[in-house]
Amino acid sequence: GYSKEEIFSSKEYLEFIKMVWSIVENHYDNKYAWNIIIDSLKHSHPSRLDGLPDGDFKIYRGGSQNGFAWTTDLKIANWFLQRFDQFNGQNESIGGLDNWEMVVNKDDCLWFDDDRNEKEVVVKPDIDFESRAKKVLQDKDTIPDKDKVEEVLENWEEEDEEMEEAKTDKKPKK
Repeated sequence: GYSKEEIFSSKEYLEFIKMVWSIVENHYDNKYAWNIIIDSLKHSHPSRLDGLPDGDFKIYRGGSQNGFAWTTDLKIANWFLQRFDQFNGQNESIGGLDNWEMVVNKDDCLWFDDDRNEKEVVVKPDIDFESRAKKVLQDKDTIPDKDKVEEVLENWEEEDEEMEEAKTDKKPKK
């Protein structure tokens, strides 16, 4: 077999992992696999933290407190919280869906990515979320427009349907 160094430069490897990351919906459900991938990134390209401030800073998460994907923008965390509420139909069995705040520094982070305008901070999986993450109260200025969230979800459903149709069209006819 080949090592990742023989296939990708460290920057290419980081970009590849970020691309895969962006298409996965729930990273925490695959925590074991992501831990292995994340462990391989610990010493990857130094630019992975560009965009993050030096020293301690706050990050936010809308949904459950356990998760690798956070943001530096409370409005974005609120958007994800609204999305999860609508996507899951406010499913009581999920529980713990709130806005969370955590103080971190660059040593706690794997990478920062703003390619999708989410100001996403991916944190290391060994963070003790239960002791470090605190609930954040929403204020009316940070709650996203529910119609906008619904529109985004409808667009995703349409894209999923189009992808399924494309798969069906590519299957060989018998």
